Amino acid sequence: SDDSVSVTATTGTLTVATVAAGTGNVTLEATADALADDGAATLISGGLVTLTSGVSIGAAGIEVDTAATQLAAHVTGAGDVVITEEDGVELLDVDTANGAITIVTGNSAAGDVIITDVTSANDADTISITVGTGGNAEIGTINAGTGAGDVVLTLTAAAGQNVTDGDDNSLITADDVTITATGAIGTAEQAINTTAAEWLAIASTTAGGIWVTETDSVTATSVTTAAGPVVAGAGADIALTSVTATGSDATITAGDSITADGAAGADVTAETVNLIAENTIGAAGLVNYIGVNATEAVNATADNS
Repeated sequence: SDDSVSVTATTGTLTVATVAAGTGNVTLEATADALADDGAATLISGGLVTLTSGVSIGAAGIEVDTAATQLAAHVTGAGDVVITEEDGVELLDVDTANGAITIVTGNSAAGDVIITDVTSANDADTISITVGTGGNAEIGTINAGTGAGDVVLTLTAAAGQNVTDGDDNSLITADDVTITATGAIGTAEQAINTTAAEWLAIASTTAGGIWVTETDSVTATSVTTAAGPVVAGAGADIALTSVTATGSDATITAGDSITADGAAGADVTAETVNLIAENTIGAAGLVNYIGVNATEAVNATADNS
């Protein structure tokens, strides 16, 4: 059947087993309590699947299982969202007022994931999205807040899994950002945009470049490719701890200054290192120097005016 299905529980937990709507829409709501999975190998399948709970959707180890074309999930109170999707999906509108969000896709088949809007509103919890089996991730809005909320994106199940922004609307907001992909992260035409305190670990682990842009200031704790360029920019300062572009070039651009972490060793490793700042690059004193390991050339331009 391709008819729509709608179930609302005004009291108590709504425990869900199999809901099969074909291409029809599914709307499940537990107004005052949890929306829970039955713990078996059952699926909520439909075109647009909308899940709403006053308390939580799924739980660690007992994820709500879906097979949706588009997915919307809302926790209106304090609680987590924990969902496993069978293949690819558009995360159309996923949010919690106060809690973590954990989504794993590609449970049984590869598929691309469009992340349109995923938000944890309390600025303190982690948003974790894993694209399993295979498939790329198109980034829209991922918002964990700039307090203590982190974002973790993982695409490591197959070779060539890319993180893209084809619509020029990406923005990952978090304290720490971690992105691990076997393919490229961003493109030369369109970087992945962040508003973050720290790029904790951004890595292309097999083959592909990294193109990432920060709206304000950021610490580049670890930005690494296995085989590809790194192009990283910040609207204000960028503090370098470890940037590595294996077999390629690294270009670091700052709207204000480029600074170092003060530790021994190279802050940037690449064939050619390009450093471009509107203000200064490094500072006086040995611990403030930018450590560079370049096999071909170093180009540094600082306006400082």
